[in-house]
Amino acid sequence: MQSYVNLHKESQECNNVKNDPLMAAMAFQQRWNGLLKHVIRAKKPLGRVLDVFARVEFQARGSPHMHIFLWTELGNSLISSGYEHIIHVINSTISTTLPSENEDPHMQKLVSCFQVHKHSFTCKKGRKTCRFDYPRRTCLKTRLCNDPDVIIHHRGRFYETRRTSNDMWVNAYNPVILQHWRANMDKQLVGNAESCAFYICKYICKAEPDELRETLHALFESSHFQTADFRRRLIMIGTSVLKKRKISAQEAMYRLGGLKMYESSRHVLNINTLPKQKKI
Repeated sequence: MQSYVNLHKESQECNNVKNDPLMAAMAFQQRWNGLLKHVIRAKKPLGRVLDVFARVEFQARGSPHMHIFLWTELGNSLISSGYEHIIHVINSTISTTLPSENEDPHMQKLVSCFQVHKHSFTCKKGRKTCRFDYPRRTCLKTRLCNDPDVIIHHRGRFYETRRTSNDMWVNAYNPVILQHWRANMDKQLVGNAESCAFYICKYICKAEPDELRETLHALFESSHFQTADFRRRLIMIGTSVLKKRKISAQEAMYRLGGLKMYESSRHVLNINTLPKQKKI
């Protein structure tokens, strides 16, 4: 079995993903199920998990990734804990260091392959600096930040992890999860309302593109839609979505194959809070 994949090289594995998107989507779903059951819940690298919410999302390249909320006993203990305990929880669950090859060659290869940030065209998007704040500044030891303005600027992070000059490009990870998942992750401890709200609004509840919502709203308001029968309305909606919404092969397989686009350990009641003129 191939241990490390060169992500920049066309390989047989990449061709298999392209040629069989249904199998690729099912494999991703099974890997996540296995990770949650046999690693996150069984090995407890983040503490005992109390609740889970996970959402599958697809980017332009078409492959799925997940945004995940985990409520743990360690997180609950932060509410009434002191400074030193919070630092201990961060250091025991999150790492931003690149191990030396002599210290741990296996983990060094995993971190180098999957957790080292490399600038791409998405990093700036109208900014002069990387929107993911790389390279990160060095920090002698993990410390907390209580300034709300700084927390917002750092995308909800209320702490800085220890880093040397060799770790400035390392994305936050959990060593136990990385050994099993073997793909990029970005671990973050959410310890206050600001961080929680930021993550929910920025990622978990990300809406469809504005262009699609505006197109559907204009369709629903049109006279030919309001006078059409039910079957014709469905056709008109489907046609509008196909024109404005790009769907990758794997996302299509997720939807056609009935794979879970999101999962939650609790039932959720969705309430549309958009203004009336923007509701779909």
